[in-house]
Amino acid sequence: MTAAVQNSSTVLPAYYEWKHQGADQEWMVTKIVKWAISFFQSLWSGIFVPATWLSPRTFPTIPKGWEAHSLELNVDGVKIHATMVGKTENLNNKKWLLYSGGNGEHYEMSRLSVKKDKFFKEFNAGEYNALFFHYPGVSHSKGRATKETMTNAYKAALSFLEDKGKGIGAEEIIGYGFSIGGGVQGEALRTHELKEGVHYCFIKDRTFSDLSAAADGVMGGGIFGKIAAFLTRVTGWNFSSVESSKALKAPEIIIQQKKFKVAEWSVTLDGSPFCYNCGPTIVANGTEELIDTDGVITKEASLANALLSDPSWKSFSQCKHVIAVEESHCILLKDKSTEAVWDSVKSLMEKYYRKPEEAVA
Repeated sequence: MTAAVQNSSTVLPAYYEWKHQGADQEWMVTKIVKWAISFFQSLWSGIFVPATWLSPRTFPTIPKGWEAHSLELNVDGVKIHATMVGKTENLNNKKWLLYSGGNGEHYEMSRLSVKKDKFFKEFNAGEYNALFFHYPGVSHSKGRATKETMTNAYKAALSFLEDKGKGIGAEEIIGYGFSIGGGVQGEALRTHELKEGVHYCFIKDRTFSDLSAAADGVMGGGIFGKIAAFLTRVTGWNFSSVESSKALKAPEIIIQQKKFKVAEWSVTLDGSPFCYNCGPTIVANGTEELIDTDGVITKEASLANALLSDPSWKSFSQCKHVIAVEESHCILLKDKSTEAVWDSVKSLMEKYYRKPEEAVA
């Protein structure tokens, strides 16, 4: 099948089928139990993924010189709607960005509509194409939104980009997860095996260490926060990113809002001076006081804080950057922050994937 497109002269796959490992060998009892759990979780989907009850969006309108291709991901028999976007001259260059969005987000409105030029600038600088997808139950995607189905949708999208036979066969993949999308990415990477020969970098933008901690913070702590955290865990919605981040065998960038009420000047990791309030900052272990609550995710619940305050930071941080930015949770990254993120993408990938002889030279 070929894709439904706008402004197209490029042929890309329009359909991809994916099943979770062991799906065909599951016993009927297991399937019934999993169905019951997913049904129970889906009753809470309107809280955790409010985009499930917002109206579907239309196919995005894109600028001249760009193409948008529709893609259907068949994930365990459930249709997941996705869109591939890129400049015509880049669509076959094997460089892709995989975007997993936030709570209540429709990518057509948040990334490919009013603000589209800003986001296009973010990934076009590196000549990347982008794959966007809706979580189950969101917009034109079918099924129920649960922790498992959202995680599997991400795995399917990532597998599609990696697959040389039936998918794209990408050689470079940037995973960009915003808010709950960072949690979905982290949960998926706990069990997804990265492919040899593919160069990856994963970005987690203003996301949480685990969703129960975020729920506690959103409710202001106290008894209501404890109830919210408990319900998040007991309903099976507790996405967690810390352990998968520490075990990740690829470059990673974690973004969190910076704290503004601190001394004006300090030094970077290489000893050069910088101003805390003059743009984005790369921070190091032991300097978690430089990050703050972003208006939704508290400092204590943030993935950045969990990693920076971890005593074993040095054992897993060789190819990670934690970037403190001025933007609060619901604000798209501005030019300076965008440039800092993509500078980090380039430097981390060059460092991680360079050949031994290049390192010696």
